[in-house]
Amino acid sequence: MTRFARCVFLLVLAIGLSFSFSDAQSKPATSQATPEQQTPSGVVATLHTGAKLVVVDVIVRDRNGHPIHGLTRDDFVLSEGGKEQALNSFEEYTKPAAPAVVPAMPQLPPGLFTNFTPVGPKGPLNVLLFDGINTSVVDQGYFRQQLLDYIDHAPPGTRIAIFGMADHLYLLQGFTSDTRVLHAALSSMKANPRAALAAASGTDQASLMEALTDPSGGPSNGSPISMSAGQSALMTSSVDTFIEHVSSVKKGMQVQLTLDEMTQMGRWLLNFPGRKNVLWASTAFPLGGGPDSEIPSEDSDIFVRMINTFAEAQVSVYPIDPRGVRIDASFGADSGSPNQIAEAKTRSDGFYTSKADEQATMQAFASDTGGVPFYNRNNVTQGIADAIESGANYYTLSYSPSEKKTAGEWRSLHVELANPQAYKGAQLFYRRGYYADNLKVPAHKTGTAEVTVDPNAPSVELSHNARVAMMHGAPTLQDIPFTTRVLPASTSTENTTAPDNGLDPKDPMKPPYRRYDIDCAAAARYFSLIQRPDGHHVGAVQTAVFVYDPRGKLLNTVSRTLLLDFTPQQYADFQRLGYREHLEVSAPARGESFFRIGIEERTSGRIGVVEVPSTAVINLPPPDYAQAPSRPAAGTKIAPNSSSHP
Repeated sequence: MTRFARCVFLLVLAIGLSFSFSDAQSKPATSQATPEQQTPSGVVATLHTGAKLVVVDVIVRDRNGHPIHGLTRDDFVLSEGGKEQALNSFEEYTKPAAPAVVPAMPQLPPGLFTNFTPVGPKGPLNVLLFDGINTSVVDQGYFRQQLLDYIDHAPPGTRIAIFGMADHLYLLQGFTSDTRVLHAALSSMKANPRAALAAASGTDQASLMEALTDPSGGPSNGSPISMSAGQSALMTSSVDTFIEHVSSVKKGMQVQLTLDEMTQMGRWLLNFPGRKNVLWASTAFPLGGGPDSEIPSEDSDIFVRMINTFAEAQVSVYPIDPRGVRIDASFGADSGSPNQIAEAKTRSDGFYTSKADEQATMQAFASDTGGVPFYNRNNVTQGIADAIESGANYYTLSYSPSEKKTAGEWRSLHVELANPQAYKGAQLFYRRGYYADNLKVPAHKTGTAEVTVDPNAPSVELSHNARVAMMHGAPTLQDIPFTTRVLPASTSTENTTAPDNGLDPKDPMKPPYRRYDIDCAAAARYFSLIQRPDGHHVGAVQTAVFVYDPRGKLLNTVSRTLLLDFTPQQYADFQRLGYREHLEVSAPARGESFFRIGIEERTSGRIGVVEVPSTAVINLPPPDYAQAPSRPAAGTKIAPNSSSHP
């Protein structure tokens, strides 16, 4: 199971989604399980970062910025918390002279789909991350143009995936080295109207102060505002406090949403081997500065989770500011009306403070993950090329920490050359540490308060994460690789939905409907059933289908949970035949719909997702069950000894 078994966290909370993975159906599903077959409680696979193998990628460049090749294990000294560590493994990765050979995707018959993505045996992989949360549409457009220019000159074989951050994380293009595919993906990008927040929304502190305190904004009849000195001071203080809190809350929402979505991206990347270079096009944002801040900080749980997910997935972040060189426009001739001149110095101070905070955040992301920030550079195309080139030549070191106690502390890393005199001026780039697991489960830090959590609280996070797994357009996770067949159930339409389907009660989709058969199959090795003392293997697996319209509105859902209790013989059959499930779902007969199909192992939290557009299957013939004893009923538990196959 390798990386699939190591992925504990799933996804993040979906904004505004009222249907969770576990409550998607309109009424409880019937189950063939007995009372003894309840979901094992408190059994959740946990990643203990401090007790497992730690992997560190190191980039070594000479004084001129060129990669240094040919170093050996003995040339490196790695320390954790000041204590030298014995290396378990060592490997050098160099930019290949010829493009790496990537396994070809098997040609699947019509109606058959999979979430498996083939990649080359070695890294690196590159990710372009468009930040619609913190970056203006204009700056995103400029970065897109610079990317198109880079792709025109990219070295052959450079594998790139494209993500977008808005109300949730969007996978815009999976890994490919086909420049035509990348061109098409970038050329078709448009401003996403569902971006939850935008940096240029006019709610920054300076803009709010100007709008609320500008004397020119007096009564419409032109008469001056009359108030006493005490009233003026009170009003100014109240407005100042209001503005400060509005700005803080807005930034806190931006930071939390950004960290959530970056963590989700890291979970998707866990399924691919080797190093990943994430080019994050963002105007950045400031992290919280202290325990009283409403903005998550570097020691908040959400930031810790992101850093550890990136560490496990071997992700290095290269923040790129698409604005290029920025100048202070506070004292410009067109900076404002005469009554605003008095605020020029305040504006200027705010500009440099904001700029310093943003760049400090970019430095923190790069330093904590082993990347390099790029800002104050107008040639963004060259910055993109430098980032990808920098991440193509590196050394991978691994070790088992000598310190076995884990209490959530920061474990600092230091890597140096054993003989620095032989490589004068050499620069080393690597992540500066990681957070050990807090096995004592302390108070949960949010940046504003501390909340005590139950030791079994991972179940809460799994439910929290599973919602986003089923969001339209989100990354299709591969913790459980599976194959699904989607076919129209018949050539006719219906006026009623399939059994156990759950429509939105506030705005149900209107008939006519078309019913679809959804059949799923996954190999047994991707499930971790628990063995009881009596030799039985138990677990719980849920399969769900969500139907969306093209704008991402959830139209219909169906799901079923199977509580498994296998005897030794049944478990042996399960190992041979794997997991199978059959569901039926209704979608609008007219227009395009999207089927989001997911399998979740409830005990471990692993999940696999496939998304299929109705246009890919609507004209296919219904499934032929003539060779089977009978058509499987929706929700049928297809046990290992069953003759029903998808």
